[in-house]
Amino acid sequence: MFNCRGEKCREEKVKEYEIIPLSHSKLLIGQQKKSCTGDILTDSYYLFEYKKKIDPSDTGGFYCGSHAAKHFLQLINHPGLPLFNPLSQLGVTNAQTVSSYSSVKKKWDPKAKELYDAINLLIICWDTPIYGALAKIKAGLEKFPDKEPFDKKILFVNNVIKKDARKRVLTQMLNDLRNLNPSLRQFTFNQLNAVLNSKNVDSYFEK
Repeated sequence: MFNCRGEKCREEKVKEYEIIPLSHSKLLIGQQKKSCTGDILTDSYYLFEYKKKIDPSDTGGFYCGSHAAKHFLQLINHPGLPLFNPLSQLGVTNAQTVSSYSSVKKKWDPKAKELYDAINLLIICWDTPIYGALAKIKAGLEKFPDKEPFDKKILFVNNVIKKDARKRVLTQMLNDLRNLNPSLRQFTFNQLNAVLNSKNVDSYFEK
């Protein structure tokens, strides 16, 4: 496990690893995620990716709560990420524009928006932190939200969802969470399904 308990420890981690914030999400009722500090998270949480500076193959992801996340963000001089809250009607998932890395408001491309939502929802649904190629796709969507994603990215994310341990599509995962979280919003993936249908590929975003 990636241990980050204590300020001194986090300072050493930042020296040894590249620390990349991937998501800031709301913890739903019935979920439990463990922080890199060893504490059980109870509200919102950050997901970070780590890459060892002298050995990029040493990589992975970890969760932490607001206190540890704030310290990491200070250490890497990052402004922080908006909260992805699938219970909120005013959350980032409903926004028609997003501030890209250039701080310029850009309107979401419809396919990019669905793919971005899907990755954020997968982070919420699974207990395993994402990193690597999936994290890179998410970062690209944030940087260029107005650009239509390449089909290969949609196919890649679809294939990741296919690996669900319980063989569920993404909307089935959300329905499972909805049992304890009835205010969880409905998400559709019509744009992504159209791409997959054109290639005769089964969709794991929704059926």
